[in-house]
Amino acid sequence: MSKPRSRFLDYLIYLVVRLFVCVIQSLSVETSCKLAGVLARLVHWVDRRHRSVADENLRHAFGDALSDVQRETLILNTYHHFCRLLI
Repeated sequence: MSKPRSRFLDYLIYLVVRLFVCVIQSLSVETSCKLAGVLARLVHWVDRRHRSVADENLRHAFGDALSDVQRETLILNTYHHFCRLLI
């Protein structure tokens, strides 16, 4: 059986997320794009497991057609794209 949920904690988490969304919505387009770039580089650096899966998938899909640098650039650009969509 699951533990009973804390209404206070649920509401506090909601307020933090809502505040984050409000701050993001108040940014200009240029600032939002810069923030997405920073967030993409951070997630790319932290998320080693998904980065290695993406690299392996690109190796299978393209073989030797892409160099290591090209694959890494493509993976980083994908993270950047998803972060821009998020923001």
